[in-house]
Amino acid sequence: LAPAAVTGEMEPLSYQELHIAAALSGRMLQKYEFETRTLYRYYNAEALFGVPKITKDYPWCIVRCGMVAQESRQDYLSFYDTMRRGMSAGSCDVKFYFPALAQPRWFHEDYSTVYDSEGTPSHAIISLYDNTVSREKDMAYQKWQTSLTRLLSTSQIYAEFNLTRDQIDRAEGMIPDSPGSRQECSLEEFVEYGLQHTVAQEDAENYSRFFNRNRLMELFKNGTVEDNLEF
Repeated sequence: LAPAAVTGEMEPLSYQELHIAAALSGRMLQKYEFETRTLYRYYNAEALFGVPKITKDYPWCIVRCGMVAQESRQDYLSFYDTMRRGMSAGSCDVKFYFPALAQPRWFHEDYSTVYDSEGTPSHAIISLYDNTVSREKDMAYQKWQTSLTRLLSTSQIYAEFNLTRDQIDRAEGMIPDSPGSRQECSLEEFVEYGLQHTVAQEDAENYSRFFNRNRLMELFKNGTVEDNLEF
């Protein structure tokens, strides 16, 4: 049975209800008045970040005092410029140095413009959340991609292994019909082939130890993403 339909208009959510909804979604709410250039923070800004609930001359005041990282300043100023020019919505990522935080944090902000009865932009509602972890993962991935491109341009043989599945994902320059040329090749098979065909006897022990799967997984677990061996 389907639920019975109810006719009538829904009541709009109050500011308190909107604040609760934002908190449940992991976001904080702000309001920015265009005419007065004032930002209102609808969360415990002083306890969380060491900043007041109401800030005038925004965003220039926090840019001047160094709360916005140099790399984010232009994007952040452009974000507010699009609001004042009447654009209906926008978003940006910004790196803040808040007084109450020991380390800088990245935040993602979205805004939606509110218009008065004459259709003139009046103010904007801004939601924001801490996306430091996601941002740092993206930056680490980009760094890895750059490193990967450099390796490919200078290497005669290249292989990528998925250590969790113990399976080769990508290989370049492999000898045809060698284990490394097969998609299901394990790291142990790859290492064994190298010991038999390319690694000198005096380097065999170091080679085996270096490419030990458990050792590599432990290094990654401890945050080491790069290592090298001469043989």
